[in-house]
Amino acid sequence: ILLIILIWTNFTYSQTIEQYFTGQKSYCNFQNKDDTKLYELGIQGIQLKRYQTSLDLFLKLVKNDSTQCDAYFYAGYTLSLQNSLEEAAAFYYMADSLSKKKSLPFKLNLAKTVAQLGNFKLARKKYQEIVTFFPESPEGYYGIASTAIFIEDFENGLMNINLAFSKYSKNKEKIDEDVYFITALLFTLSGKHELSLRYYGLISDKFSNNDFYRMHYAFSLKKVGKSKEDKKMIKKAYIIYNTIKDKSQLTNDIQLEFIE
Repeated sequence: ILLIILIWTNFTYSQTIEQYFTGQKSYCNFQNKDDTKLYELGIQGIQLKRYQTSLDLFLKLVKNDSTQCDAYFYAGYTLSLQNSLEEAAAFYYMADSLSKKKSLPFKLNLAKTVAQLGNFKLARKKYQEIVTFFPESPEGYYGIASTAIFIEDFENGLMNINLAFSKYSKNKEKIDEDVYFITALLFTLSGKHELSLRYYGLISDKFSNNDFYRMHYAFSLKKVGKSKEDKKMIKKAYIIYNTIKDKSQLTNDIQLEFIE
């Protein structure tokens, strides 16, 4: 649960996707000028953090036109901002289904939200669709890699995180620490501990208080320390291990590694 929260609440959008949230474009046509005005007011309400007011406006738009995918999306978005994730997912699903232009924001928010709800099968499907329809966007590859931690196809996850790195670089986008975190975890879970340490070393205090981070970082440190007979590394592994607050989350492999 802690990992799910960590991965998808820290998720950042690319500059291209952020442009949609300014309200300067839409994916479905509005029936009249009044609906356009309601749409603009709804987005302004989000910017002013008047989420319930905005939600009411978007729901009115949906009632006026049941095919208005943008209204469905923003209804879902305002619900997600109020932590009503199940309801948000339903509206995102409708927006994605109605969008004939295959909207990247719709698929991405749907995937992110259902992943937070634990539906990794649907999340993976949507991330695969992003890769298919938007192959130059890194988000689909990052999403596949993130879900690989839960679906447990780690090698597939590593392949896709590498593709995400290449897309971030090609698009000249800043690589967020979340990407390094996912990479480090996938290397640990794949038993490639020395490679994982390269990426744990790129992660700041943003993650250091998370038990999932601590247990896997300590595990890889201990494995590499033993293989190199490095006492300092082994000592550091135990220091990190002893900071884990909830050891009920530990896997058998990690528990066995630290039994005195």
